Amino acid sequence: MAEFIGDDKGKMLRENSELLDNILQRTTFEYMKDRPTYSRQSFRPSFMASPLMQNLVPELKKGFQNLVELTKKPMTGEFLRKGKIGDWRNHFSQQQIQRMKERIVEATKGSTLMSLWDDVDIP
Repeated sequence: MAEFIGDDKGKMLRENSELLDNILQRTTFEYMKDRPTYSRQSFRPSFMASPLMQNLVPELKKGFQNLVELTKKPMTGEFLRKGKIGDWRNHFSQQQIQRMKERIVEATKGSTLMSLWDDVDIP
């Protein structure tokens, strides 16, 4: 993933095993579930101003900007539920799946982004 974001990011992780271990630890489901203290308000300005944002391909930059906009809305429910792959199927109706597919098609129009999931069981 670091290589996808930028060659320098991949190189940085290959050369710094402590940084890689830190990222691996902090991105586990258990770590994130146990630390609900993350501040959505402090996240927005620092993330949008980061050098990482300036060097992203347009599709990713738009996606991150949409994510930042989403953090402005009040949070309801648990942010992390179970950490089980495919559990979304237990929560989405067929109508919701169809609406989501339509939104994805619209949001990724003109890009090959969704081809990353061609061999994944997404209805």
